[in-house]
Amino acid sequence: MIAYTGNMLAPAVPSDWKQRIRPFAQARYGPAVRQMLSSFGLWIGAWMLAWHSLSVHYALTLLCCIAGAIGIMRIFSIQHDCGHGSFLPQRWQRDLLGFICGIVTITPYQCWRKIHATHHREAGNLGVGRSVGDFPLLTVDEYLARSPFQRWQYRLLRHPLFVLGIVPFMLFFVIQRLPILPGMPLTQVAKFSVAERYSVHATNLALIVLWSLMGSLLGWQAFLSIQIPMLMLASTAGVFLFFVQHQFEHTYWAEEGQVDPWQVAMQGSSYLKLPRWLQWSIGHTGYHHLHHLSVRIPNYRLPACHAADPLWQQAPTLDLKAAWGTFAYTLWDPHQRKLVRFEDIG
Repeated sequence: MIAYTGNMLAPAVPSDWKQRIRPFAQARYGPAVRQMLSSFGLWIGAWMLAWHSLSVHYALTLLCCIAGAIGIMRIFSIQHDCGHGSFLPQRWQRDLLGFICGIVTITPYQCWRKIHATHHREAGNLGVGRSVGDFPLLTVDEYLARSPFQRWQYRLLRHPLFVLGIVPFMLFFVIQRLPILPGMPLTQVAKFSVAERYSVHATNLALIVLWSLMGSLLGWQAFLSIQIPMLMLASTAGVFLFFVQHQFEHTYWAEEGQVDPWQVAMQGSSYLKLPRWLQWSIGHTGYHHLHHLSVRIPNYRLPACHAADPLWQQAPTLDLKAAWGTFAYTLWDPHQRKLVRFEDIG
C-alpha cells in the first residue's frame, strides 16, 4: 500500500466552503506579470545559455535544457490558468497570452482548453467521458471481460515506461498537431468549434515559421539538439504530474449521475507536497485538490489558499516517493472503492 497522509475519505462538506475559498479566486495583475516575466525570462535565458554552451560541452547544454524545461512548465501553468479564465482579469488578455504560451508549449490553446474542460466535467465519473483528457482506466470487471490481447494492450497503456516514455512524445508532438479529442470518438462528445480547430492550425503554422527561422539562423542540428530535449523534459514531467493527481490508491470514482464534486476535489485529487522551490518550478501544480474545488484560483494564489485553512490540508497528500508508487494502481474496484493492482485480482 502507498503511504500517504490525508483522509481516505474526504472531510465533511462545510456549508461555507465557497465563502472560505472565494477570496483567493481573483486574478491580480501584479503577481501575474511577475510570473510571466520570471517564466518567460527563465525559458529565454536558459535557451541562450544552452546555445552558448554547445561550444563547451553538450552535458552543460543538457543542464541548461533542464532550466528551460522548468520555464516551459511554468508557461504551461500560465496557459492552463488562462484556459480556466483565472490568470488575468480580462478575457482578451487571457486568450492572447494563452495562444502565445501555446506556441512555447506546442499545445494549441483553444483546442486544449476544450479537452481540459472535458476532463474537469468528467473527473470522477465512470461514464462515457472517463478517458477524455485523462489516462485510460478500467474497472476490475471491465478488465476481466477483455480478451487476453486487450488486457495486454491495457497493461501497456498503464505501464510507467509507456506513460513517461511514449505518451509525452505522442501527445505533444503528434496528437496535439491534430484537432482530435483523444480517448473518445467525436460522435459521443462535444465536437470542436471552428475557432478551436483553427487554433490547432494557427499554432502549427506559428511553429513552422518560428522553428524554420531558428533552424536557419542557428543551424538545424544545433536548434534541435536544444529544442527537442527541452520540450521532452517539460512534457515528460508534465505527464507525470498529471498522472499522479488522480491515480493514487484511495482516489474517487462514481457511477454516472452519482458524482459528488466535493469528493472529486477533496478525495479524488491529490496535494503533491514538494519543497517550495520545486512547487514554484512546476507552477504550483501540486495543489490540484484546490484547483478542482475552484478553477478560478490562479496558480500564484494556490499556496496561500492552501495554507490559510486547515480544511484544505485534509486532502490526500503525496510526496515524490508515494507519487511514483501510484503507477502500481491500475484498476478501479467499485466494491472496495479504490484503485487496485493487477496482481490483486490474480
